[in-house]
Amino acid sequence: MLHSTAYLADSHRQGRFFAAFTVMIAGLIGMTQAKDVFSFFAFWELMSSWALWGAISHEETAAARREGFKYFIFNTVGASFMFLGLAMIAARAGTFEFAALGAALRSLPPAIVAPGVVLVFLGLVMKAAMLPVRIDYQMHPALAPTPVSGYISAVLLKSGPWGVLKLYVLFGGAALFAKLGGTVDGQPVILYVISIIAAVTILYAGAMAAIQNGVKLLLIYSTVCQLGYVLLGVSLGTSLGVAGGLMHFVNHMMLKDALFLVAGAVMMRGHATMLDELGGLGRRMPFTFAVFLLSGLSLAGVPPLNGFSSKWLIFVAAFQSGHWALGAAAMIGSVFTLAAVMKFAHAGFMGAPTAKALAAREAPAAMLIPMGALATASVVFGLLPGLLLVPIAAIERELGLEPIAASLFGPLPGLDGWSPLLVTALALLVGLLLLPWLRLGRSAQVVRGDLHLCGVVDIGSEDSRAATARLYETPDAVLRRALFAPESGREGDKA
Repeated sequence: MLHSTAYLADSHRQGRFFAAFTVMIAGLIGMTQAKDVFSFFAFWELMSSWALWGAISHEETAAARREGFKYFIFNTVGASFMFLGLAMIAARAGTFEFAALGAALRSLPPAIVAPGVVLVFLGLVMKAAMLPVRIDYQMHPALAPTPVSGYISAVLLKSGPWGVLKLYVLFGGAALFAKLGGTVDGQPVILYVISIIAAVTILYAGAMAAIQNGVKLLLIYSTVCQLGYVLLGVSLGTSLGVAGGLMHFVNHMMLKDALFLVAGAVMMRGHATMLDELGGLGRRMPFTFAVFLLSGLSLAGVPPLNGFSSKWLIFVAAFQSGHWALGAAAMIGSVFTLAAVMKFAHAGFMGAPTAKALAAREAPAAMLIPMGALATASVVFGLLPGLLLVPIAAIERELGLEPIAASLFGPLPGLDGWSPLLVTALALLVGLLLLPWLRLGRSAQVVRGDLHLCGVVDIGSEDSRAATARLYETPDAVLRRALFAPESGREGDKA
């Protein structure tokens, strides 16, 4: 919201926007504190219905109203599934209280409980932007104000995976779900199906992110991909998987919010919505570039950053539980994320500057402060993952799961757990030892010349820049054919 004060400084109807934004946040907080089914659903609607539509449609253009209405309708469909499921469950159990609901459900025949549970989890998976329903209908529209996009990506869509974990435990955990459909390798069938959906979403959304040209569309598809990691870890149901899912839950909150705030700063200063319109912003906006690289590389799972720690736990949990295909899909998804991040970095911040980049300058303090705070928190949690894992272990204990072995300054839990703090210290030590050798090149004078164009004089530096589709030309073409995506530059890339 601090970022919004600068992003919307010249916008209209700011009071209406901040009122809608505040109501959305209030609904989310109320939902997490709800003690009964009625309050849970009432706050869910407050979080994701009219207030959200008002924030998304703030620009009041025909396209913004269309996208906001589309998102509103999709949320209504998902909420309807969940409402019907909760109503069926509460009617059968004879209570609205969460505390008494689980005990009542465990005493009922599976055939009576199953329809309601399936409807509830279908609504939650839709809210988490998972396949097999089309992602573009359920993820937040790119035409929303960028701070709203960041909030939806970082926090709001987490209500899906959070609801899956909360209701899974409240409804009786593995014992009840095993009665509803049996198990596969010790995992309840319902959660096994959710795990497969999450893995497919990771691959599909990750590949779609790597081929995008729109500034916000790239981050939006990346969000859906990362939500797949959260849902995959939680749905594995093991102590390590749940811990990895919850840790990535928090890491993605900080990292993706920082990336969207960077996108907002870039779009405001660069006056562009497409990556091909940017270039050379790194020298004009160095702090923004640094936050983007830190957050993007961490999100891609580059060690020893905090994003890698949570993904590592999910990888290990998948392999240890015997789900090799799911673990492999998660690892491939990280490759797609890294490709998308480097594509954004190259197109937006590196290379020859465009005319828009030459006129740009660093973002205002109201944007830099939240970006810096999120980046700093990411670094701290990357060095000391125990700050997250110790509370997560307590949460698992309260949920009735076996808690992970976590300590504040110790290594990551699981087989062959490694210490991010120790690895970082060793990397810095090696860097200090190599510093004298690196400084040898400083003595040579750097000579900057014009771009050599083999005698051609009618091509400007902006025209000589490589388009985003050319950065991974062959993989880009293969992915577009496989995903039935439009060619770069068409309507599907634009926002």
